[in-house]
Amino acid sequence: MMFKLTVFIFAFLPLAILASDELCLSDVPWTDSRPFWTWEGKRLPVKDKNLFGHEISIGGEKFKRGLAGHTGFTIVYNLSQKALRFTAMVGIDDEAHKKDPKNITESSVNVVILVDRKEVFRQKVELGKKAVPVDIDLKGKYQLEIRGEYDTGFHKQRIVFADPKLEVKSKDSFMKSAQEWKDKVESATRFAPEYPAAPDWKNIKISTCKFAGSEKAYRINNGKIELVILPEFGGRLVSLNLRGQKNIIYETARSASGKGKIDHNEDGHFCRPQPSNYFTSDYDPVLLTGRYSIEFPEEGKVVLTSAPSWNLFLRYQYAFKVETDKPEVELTTVHRCIAPFVNKAGIWSITRLDSRTLEAIRIPTEAADAPKKYRFSPEKYANLIKRVDGWDSLEFAPGFIESLGQRDSIQWEQFSSKNEEEAVTNQCTFRKSFDVSRKDWARMEGFFPAHFYVSKKFLEVEAHGPIVNLNFKEEISLREKWTLSSKGN
Repeated sequence: MMFKLTVFIFAFLPLAILASDELCLSDVPWTDSRPFWTWEGKRLPVKDKNLFGHEISIGGEKFKRGLAGHTGFTIVYNLSQKALRFTAMVGIDDEAHKKDPKNITESSVNVVILVDRKEVFRQKVELGKKAVPVDIDLKGKYQLEIRGEYDTGFHKQRIVFADPKLEVKSKDSFMKSAQEWKDKVESATRFAPEYPAAPDWKNIKISTCKFAGSEKAYRINNGKIELVILPEFGGRLVSLNLRGQKNIIYETARSASGKGKIDHNEDGHFCRPQPSNYFTSDYDPVLLTGRYSIEFPEEGKVVLTSAPSWNLFLRYQYAFKVETDKPEVELTTVHRCIAPFVNKAGIWSITRLDSRTLEAIRIPTEAADAPKKYRFSPEKYANLIKRVDGWDSLEFAPGFIESLGQRDSIQWEQFSSKNEEEAVTNQCTFRKSFDVSRKDWARMEGFFPAHFYVSKKFLEVEAHGPIVNLNFKEEISLREKWTLSSKGN
């Protein structure tokens, strides 16, 4: 029997190149952007003109399209994996302002680009120099952030992302998604939960009150201390004192704008995000000034939860706890990842006290196994530090705080033998202790666990936790205990 062999020959055609569209980034609605300083006041980025409304010019070269601003400059775009590539020419706009100091002839800006919260580009650009090209792969990515960060010559740091192009899979799909993200962010900033009446606790007094321009705060008195918590403005603790004494927290007047948003953000206890490249000139508004929901899960406990932050892909929570007749507040701060990618997160806790009441600041002596030496600035004040009973202490003579200029400050950071800090005021001593283990020291990314910042207006008693990678729904927390004691105790 004869078999007939049939051979099939397939013609292999070249693979079709995937279709894509190109967009100018100035045509795309940004997810969010923060205001920056100008001589005319705070502004948002300008599209297709420089800050003066004229044609963009970098090192003498003219550009028709672009995004212009001033340091600290930041714009966030959430991409939903629909973008492929970002390109631009970056530099400093040539045009000067009539108020620019004549003695400043040089200026430079650090151009920084983050993709999925990770820094992928950093380049210094200089006034008068040619624009620098940027080319960033965005395939499979969820977020792009473009920044201009301070370097030298502040008043002439007018950064421009010129000819910014975004290659996307589909123009229509991407533009629809971009608008949805913008609406989502604006919705989070309008988050307005109902604030309930104060619960009926048996042994601890709690009531609602008005405080510094805010309509609904909660005043708690456990017999030893009194505190006021304000959920409608950054979830803050805004008042703390021993019974019968005055508030030691730095306090400023607040006023509501026409849109109902409180416009002052200097006082109280709050936190900043870590790592350091999350801290921009006007960082996450959900964290800083957003309204928080409030719950009372048990007597003496108050839990405040933010709206989702779609800029940092985090959700924030504060849990305050007091017990009857104890001059203490326990605080647990939580940052929860809501990103579809691995997201870095850390907690930077800040309690602002009134500098006008300040007499001394203290940190336990530096740990023998500290990974690096303490940092103190300006160094001329370091020789005033005294060591007493295992604590390093900096005492302020009468009139010292008042002698500080409007922008003068003291920074003191340390890896201490114990995770504690003290501020001595003219009324009492405030002690902050916090949970940071020695294993955490390897994950601080330049921060020190204990940190003081002193200015003419306020003292910041700060604690820094480790920085970790979080998957979706994972959390990082920082536990603190604050103790108030009368002077001499």
